[in-house]
Amino acid sequence: MPEIKYSSLITDLYIQDSWRINSFWTFQPGVRVSNFRNLDINLPHAVNADYYRFSPRASLRRVLTVDSNISISYGRYYQFLNSIGLGISTPLDIWFPIDGTVKPGQADHYILGYKHELTEGLGLDVEVYYKDMKNLVDYNWETEYEWDSTTHNLEDILHTGVGNSKGVDFLLRTSKWGWEGFLGYTFCITQRKMNGTNLDPITLEPQYFYPNYDRTHSINIVQNFNMTQQFGWHIKGSDLSLGVTYAYSTGQPRSEPEQVYYDGERFMFLYSYADSHRLPAYSRLDLSFKMQWFKKRYEIEPYLQIINVTNRKNVFSRNYYLEEGEYEPGEIPMLHLKYSDFYQFPFIPFIGVNVKW
Repeated sequence: MPEIKYSSLITDLYIQDSWRINSFWTFQPGVRVSNFRNLDINLPHAVNADYYRFSPRASLRRVLTVDSNISISYGRYYQFLNSIGLGISTPLDIWFPIDGTVKPGQADHYILGYKHELTEGLGLDVEVYYKDMKNLVDYNWETEYEWDSTTHNLEDILHTGVGNSKGVDFLLRTSKWGWEGFLGYTFCITQRKMNGTNLDPITLEPQYFYPNYDRTHSINIVQNFNMTQQFGWHIKGSDLSLGVTYAYSTGQPRSEPEQVYYDGERFMFLYSYADSHRLPAYSRLDLSFKMQWFKKRYEIEPYLQIINVTNRKNVFSRNYYLEEGEYEPGEIPMLHLKYSDFYQFPFIPFIGVNVKW
């Protein structure tokens, strides 16, 4: 990757208030004023950034009944940091600030929400949302071959574009029968259109695509069951609890090879649209068991945690390669397209002790 070193400063001022109009209506306005500027850049032709951005936010809530209300919200958000990664979210992603050649990312959020307390210990939250995004950036991997820090700017290593995200969230909050936590389901569609990427082969115009973080369906369950409170169970005077965490999501979009050609030295792949294929769905169940002793000045909590109880092979990334088939001497070998998968966490047990005082 290009060697870029510079430092920046972000200054924010945020003001928010809440106005109770009457017993039914509540209005909550707010505003954030941000300034972003570069302090030092190692690129000779870099343009220093000095951006001021005004970000209004507002929400209006209407009480329907004693147990329910509805709300509508709007907010504008700016992002002055961007990441360079491998096309998948990893701890190795590099986050870097923009300069004067790249505009801050902008997103406008529109949310319609509904809350209802179904019964004691059970609550339902529903949100329908739409997010409009501008000045998005992706790393341009082609600059690996032509980058020159003495003549190039930050904009030369980035693709820029627009995007949107829309969907609905359902959240069931639980605090009943010994269980405490939530059950959530999300339906979401996220799309991007970036200059210079995912081009139509006929018009050479960029096309909308689902980015690698798009997940059409997501289920999240986080629950804690207090066995001592519910059944009165103890082990040597300790409080006992069981934790259950489950996550499911649609597999991430990605491209796959459609054609192969030989450049005189090696075989190269021609890839499909950025979202023509999806990896297998993600599914993971974690369990934990805790014992808690409460003393006057401290708390001891030994625990057993099991990651990926079912040992499901969740695909983290996929690598394609060519493999020669069987052939007789003098024959041209047949090449077969193969792939190898890299997986996330397997079945992993943890034993530990937390001490608080």
